[in-house]
Amino acid sequence: MAAFSVDTNILVYATDPSAAEKMPHARRLLSSVARTDAVITQQVIGEFLNVSRRSSHLNQRRLRRIANRLCGVFPIIATSRPLLFDAFDLAERYRLQFWDAVIISVCDAHGVSTLFTEDMQDGQRIGGLKIVNPFNPANADEVDSYLLT
Repeated sequence: MAAFSVDTNILVYATDPSAAEKMPHARRLLSSVARTDAVITQQVIGEFLNVSRRSSHLNQRRLRRIANRLCGVFPIIATSRPLLFDAFDLAERYRLQFWDAVIISVCDAHGVSTLFTEDMQDGQRIGGLKIVNPFNPANADEVDSYLLT
């Protein structure tokens, strides 16, 4: 059971110089989360590689090193076949993008309690998972309390 996971946007903001306003916060968040029992889903690593490869901010070699480092710091949880179909149902029920539903389904199935993301409905609970936007100033105390305990 893991307490936290992060979505693709956190990884992208932490590495993309064009996200200068969010980069320091994303890096602090990743550093803090890495000191907990956090995990990252296989879907997020794949999306990070794809998004970063398409944007020109990282060359292939550096991108591969960053992704390998992330895989060494965080346990990577895979998407099983049953979770794909759970995600399909979640996407319909909650009106989610399918790939976001995959991340949610995998996190919830592995006991993740909090998913940090800017791209989903802040504060929403799906199963045992709470979605928290760490860039929302109204969540600053909540995010700090999660990571300082």
